[in-house]
Amino acid sequence: MKWRPGLTTRSVLILLTAVLILQILWVGVFAAGRYHQQKYNSIGVVLEKIAKDSREILLSDPDETVEEAEEQSNFLINYSFFNTNQQPQIGRINKRLSRNVQRMVERRRLFTDLLDIKVSVRHHNQRLFDARFHFPPGPDGRVPRALRNASHLTILVTMKDGRKILAEAQPRRGYFAVGALVTLLIFSIVFLTLVATWVVRRVTKPLTSFADAATALGENINQEPLQKTGVKEIDKTVDAFNTMQHSVRSLLDSRTLMIGAMSHNVRTLLTRLRLRTEFIDDEKQKSKAENDLIEMERILSSSLEFSVSNDYSLNESNSALFDLVPVLTTLGEDLIESGNNMQIKIKSGDSFFVHGDALLLKRVFENLLSNAFKFGQYAKLSIDESRVSVEDDGPGIKPEERSKVFLPYYRVEASRNRETGGTGLGLAIASNIVRGHKGTISLSNSELGGLKVTVELPVQKGS
Repeated sequence: MKWRPGLTTRSVLILLTAVLILQILWVGVFAAGRYHQQKYNSIGVVLEKIAKDSREILLSDPDETVEEAEEQSNFLINYSFFNTNQQPQIGRINKRLSRNVQRMVERRRLFTDLLDIKVSVRHHNQRLFDARFHFPPGPDGRVPRALRNASHLTILVTMKDGRKILAEAQPRRGYFAVGALVTLLIFSIVFLTLVATWVVRRVTKPLTSFADAATALGENINQEPLQKTGVKEIDKTVDAFNTMQHSVRSLLDSRTLMIGAMSHNVRTLLTRLRLRTEFIDDEKQKSKAENDLIEMERILSSSLEFSVSNDYSLNESNSALFDLVPVLTTLGEDLIESGNNMQIKIKSGDSFFVHGDALLLKRVFENLLSNAFKFGQYAKLSIDESRVSVEDDGPGIKPEERSKVFLPYYRVEASRNRETGGTGLGLAIASNIVRGHKGTISLSNSELGGLKVTVELPVQKGS
């Protein structure tokens, strides 16, 4: 069975890997610093540097020897030149160290006419230079070890002609200065912060995907199922989400099929009843029965349409890019020709390209304009950027009831009753269609004194 680490295990492994990388980096820096310190604090390297610089000083013009010594000086070794009649003070001379250094110089033949070398050391650990302290032989012997532990090394080189060069050396400390340690510490903090941020974002990214998928599910129940990521906990949640989507879709499909079947059966019975009304002799009762049958059929049709409207989601098969302006203009002109009093406020040359189903959106605005003329005498249809507004001069709707009118079968009793022919599903169906087009529908007061319905849709670029 293939091992699939969980989210917690992956996060811990990533953080441990980051810490391990930092530890390897620190070890590398420490090793490089030790190598740098041992290499450049080697007594042989220091003496070769002093011998080379001393030769250049001694070979310079006698009148410029002092200036040449200053030019050869740097932050590691400072040189001073003294004539035969001058005797510099170098502090307490370490005789044993001086003999060891002179033997090394003679063995390497660093000076051709050397007379004497004296060495003075200021150091951190005094016992390293005590005569009773035992130094091991080899590369870690007295001279190299003394130099590595010295804080300041002074070497007086006396030539056979009496000229003297005083070299004051400051041993290198590798990469362990305070500034370097602070830099490494800051780097470690920044590195761990970036890794932790990346881990957190990796953990929270599936949550964002779930939130987006849940939002999209409310707009399109037929959207593609979520894909698995390979992480155990996330895949388990993905399976649960996809199962929930499948259950909801099955429930809606079952409801639609049930209502469709009921509609078919009830329509059959209504047809029979309509035929039987022909045998009613009383014309008044016959008319009432026919009106009741018409009302029942209207309620049945609206209920079926509302049930189907919950699945008004867009896909490649039922949507296209089109200009809504001609659709609305034609709709308004047809209503005006039918004798309705309305104004179409659309500028010549305007366009409003949307991606969706033209017939469904036309049905929305037919319903809104129909309501406007049911409850008012005058209506106005206007387009402003991405918004289409329908206004009337009717009684309007109180602010506390505006959110309720989008509920199925809800009526505002003061103005919308059965005498108007409403079923309480018109705005609910319109809201479902607009939501399926990723738009919004809202109600507000109209300047005409009645209700203003605003539909906002995502505008697309025209082809």
